[in-house]
Amino acid sequence: MFVDLLYPHPFTSTKLFNRARRRTDQPGTGGGAPQGDNDGDQGGQQQNPPADPPNDGQQQQDSPDRGFPANTPIKDMTAEQQAAYWKFHDRRKSDTLSAYEGITPEQAKQWKKDADEARRNQLQPSERALEDARSEAAATASQAAATEWAGQLTEAIVGQFVQEEAQRSAVLAGINPMTFVKDGKFDKDALVGHLTGLATAFGGAPAGEPQPRQWGQGGSRPPATSGRDEGLAEAKRRGYIKD
Repeated sequence: MFVDLLYPHPFTSTKLFNRARRRTDQPGTGGGAPQGDNDGDQGGQQQNPPADPPNDGQQQQDSPDRGFPANTPIKDMTAEQQAAYWKFHDRRKSDTLSAYEGITPEQAKQWKKDADEARRNQLQPSERALEDARSEAAATASQAAATEWAGQLTEAIVGQFVQEEAQRSAVLAGINPMTFVKDGKFDKDALVGHLTGLATAFGGAPAGEPQPRQWGQGGSRPPATSGRDEGLAEAKRRGYIKD
């Protein structure tokens, strides 16, 4: 046998080759790609059930607990469904807050402020002075810009009541435009309400008494009926305009 391996006999080698070939041609012997294996794979795939759609499964799991229909505008929900909707989202906010270990936005702002102060304390005196100078310059520039546009808006609004330049200047002299700037925005309604309130408080004289002279060249006319005339009359009463 050992000799046959070293020096194979032609007849013996042919027999061994044919025997091995017959084995590889038989199904299930591991040779090639047997059809039985493919059939087995196909059968295995048919036995596995298809996966459930994730969206349907999620809706079936979450909808009973939510109490409101999914993918529905709030305006189309009933009162009970809207209440459940907001309750669900409030619970989500609470869960989000719990994920941050109960840290509130106010606490986060305070910690940021403390961190900035700690950072400033570690700066050199020269660095801290430079940072303060930059902050002061930025605040000054912002204040100057606000004063400019607030004054322009005030002039435009007062100009709706007072058209003569000299009279308008007298009225504007008694108004500080920055008092109507709140949170970086100009409160136009507050200024109009201020002018209207002054006109209402001092716009007319008691019944039976002569009506005060209105603006003009020293003439008299019926009591003011418009907001513009009332504002002018009030400015005169307060001494902003002299006869």
